[in-house]
Amino acid sequence: MSWATGKTAALCRVSCWAAAVATAALMAGCSSPAISPSSGSASSAHARGTDVAARAGKSRHHAAPAVGAPGFPASVYPAPPPRPVVNSIGHCPAAGGLRPFTAHSATAARRAMPKFGRSLTQGLRHSDRAFWPVLISGWQAGATRVFTPGRPAILYSGPLESYHSSQGAPDLTKLISAGCGASLARNTWMIVIGPRRSPALQGELLFLNRRGHVLLYYAQ
Repeated sequence: MSWATGKTAALCRVSCWAAAVATAALMAGCSSPAISPSSGSASSAHARGTDVAARAGKSRHHAAPAVGAPGFPASVYPAPPPRPVVNSIGHCPAAGGLRPFTAHSATAARRAMPKFGRSLTQGLRHSDRAFWPVLISGWQAGATRVFTPGRPAILYSGPLESYHSSQGAPDLTKLISAGCGASLARNTWMIVIGPRRSPALQGELLFLNRRGHVLLYYAQ
């Protein structure tokens, strides 16, 4: 989703479903030529993961890190359920490790927003594996970026279940609850961005808190 225009928001709504279905094997944790597991300490593994992901960002074709790859522990980035949801969500995030949002994690969600347009590595680190196909598709050669750098106006930042739309971005509570479960809907932090007087250009970002790590799992 572009911070600057509403055109890529429409792209995200379409590509979120298409990319997720087309990459079911990827989401199941297939090995990637871009990043492969190796042994070592947690700190060195994280450094290797960052370095390899950075090199992958310069290639013409990008692949997702395998489940448990260095820098992407399975406890934080588990594979989502293998079957996509029959709606615009695409893949639901894995249910394990979800925690309620606190003031600290809510701040972390707001701070993560500007990082998505900087590099693929930054995007992967701040998003759930269920959203990775959308991010990666935007970094392929010739593709339209899902996010562009910038700091859009924030119209709402709060629990998904507390958001009530009048004219702006739609309320996604029922969609998430029906498609991915009430627990995810209850533990989702929602941020609505864009011009207040132009509802068509507004976008929504949904974050989860998995074991203290705030991750984007859906955007439109």
